[in-house]
Amino acid sequence: MSSPWLNLPKIDTRIHRMKKYKIAILGGGNVAHHLIRQVTGSGHKLVQIYNRTLSTAKDSATESNASPIDNLQSLTQDADIYIICVKDESIASLASKIKLKDKLIVHTSGTS
Repeated sequence: MSSPWLNLPKIDTRIHRMKKYKIAILGGGNVAHHLIRQVTGSGHKLVQIYNRTLSTAKDSATESNASPIDNLQSLTQDADIYIICVKDESIASLASKIKLKDKLIVHTSGTS
């Protein structure tokens, strides 16, 4: 009698060859904190963390070896993905200050 476990499909290993992205996180609250842990734990490179308060950006950056900044003029042009993690009412204001071309910018709004 054959075991049903012997007929399982092979695991798709393409996910292990997935591109590793360079990611910048803008914000320093609870959502940003959890994303920082997930990004660094997934093998992607967290390159920069922005917060209005440099000490908060530094605290978050110590977990990930990312560069902390408190000035959007210092925002790297080198990331593949920029994740905005601020309060819903602050997203538009922050996004309007980001001067990037041909980059993926996403936000973590819970309502929009």
